[in-house]
Amino acid sequence: MCKKKAGDSQAARVERLAEDARQWIASPEGRQAMAESARRAKETADRFREAQRVDPEDLHKPVTL
Repeated sequence: MCKKKAGDSQAARVERLAEDARQWIASPEGRQAMAESARRAKETADRFREAQRVDPEDLHKPVTL
């Protein structure tokens, strides 16, 4: 991974970190991890949308303040 070396500029370290990330994402392990993350994000978004749905029966219940 990106290791800090004496005399490295911050820009050079950032560039190396970005290149390490690109290589990891292009690897089979990285692609699998990204696919799993996308699947979990979609599942979470689906559960969130379902939780926001209003039960039509609740619209007929009286509201008191």
